[in-house]
Amino acid sequence: MEGEAKGLLVRASIVIGAPPEKIWDALTDPEKIRRYMLGPR
Repeated sequence: MEGEAKGLLVRASIVIGAPPEKIWDALTDPEKIRRYMLGPR
């Protein structure tokens, strides 16, 4: 079918200089999410 990417696989990786606990906290803490999504209030 036209426009379909059959078998396409895309991978990306990054290195974050922080311990896993801090990264998880930044991704799951509602207040931190609000700060980086909406900025300071």
